[in-house]
Amino acid sequence: MPIFTSIMGVNYSSYFQSVPVDPVSAEAQIAGLPVTSVKTFTHDYDLPFIKAAQAQKNLTLAVGCTNDELAGLANGNTQSLVSAIAPFADTVAWVCVGNEPLGSWYNHAYDALLVPAVTNVANAFK
Repeated sequence: MPIFTSIMGVNYSSYFQSVPVDPVSAEAQIAGLPVTSVKTFTHDYDLPFIKAAQAQKNLTLAVGCTNDELAGLANGNTQSLVSAIAPFADTVAWVCVGNEPLGSWYNHAYDALLVPAVTNVANAFK
């Protein structure tokens, strides 16, 4: 019989906040949670906060790309993503390409971009 292992994590983003996030508070909040993983919605804003919390707690990271980035990633513009993640490569387990880009509320706006974007991101990290 297989043994079930669960992972409890949290989504974290300062990208969508109307009030700036205090990095010290963010670090303390994440480090104080009973979680083993953290997902960010962007690679531009959130990684320093997450990395500081990760250093205290050995968190596994999932790093996101916004839907606004899908066109560039689909066209092979992956360098800023790779550069942003490289310093954290020892703890990044997943790269999430887009944020629910196939949701019906987007009216298929990202359908044609998703596969090329994922392919280019995967190739960039090989």
